[in-house]
Amino acid sequence: KSTENFIRWIMKVEMAADAQRISTDAARINFAMAHLTGHAESWAFTLRQADEECFADWSDFVDQMRATFSPPNSEYQYRSKFIDRKSVV
Repeated sequence: KSTENFIRWIMKVEMAADAQRISTDAARINFAMAHLTGHAESWAFTLRQADEECFADWSDFVDQMRATFSPPNSEYQYRSKFIDRKSVV
């Protein structure tokens, strides 16, 4: 479930950023960081305080979040659920 929530959160951030015409990676990362809470917020801002360039671009930000907060094999499990649901429809 946490993987689904993470993927959904990334989609929401991307949709909101697109709607507000936030197109640069730096602005998109800042926008996303402004909408983090809890452990994820602490993690991101601690990294940023230590190194302002800790996230090379939007993809790097997402990859680092995924590596930190998604459980092992989460991509495989999520795809399996998607394929199972797709075959039912």
